[in-house]
Amino acid sequence: MQQQSIQLTDTIAVNEDVLATELDGEISMLHIDSGNYYTLDGVSSDIWLLAKSPITVQSIVSRLLDMYDVDEPTCTAQTIEFIHNLVYLKLIRIVA
Repeated sequence: MQQQSIQLTDTIAVNEDVLATELDGEISMLHIDSGNYYTLDGVSSDIWLLAKSPITVQSIVSRLLDMYDVDEPTCTAQTIEFIHNLVYLKLIRIVA
């Protein structure tokens, strides 16, 4: 399977086939089709919450830079890697 490259200009959104709830800063998710269960916390839950509405990867990076003490290259690389994993798991989808 060919892996899709994530770009800063990509717009992403939460996959509609994922049920999610937030409790005490953690996001618990169930992918309806696969039956897999996931939990996110910290920065990963912030990214998930930002992606509840369509948003560009660049906008997520910008918001994280405002929220956390991290340099832009590190934030960009780690955000893209995490989003890539979410897309691979079909938890997030690229909408544009």
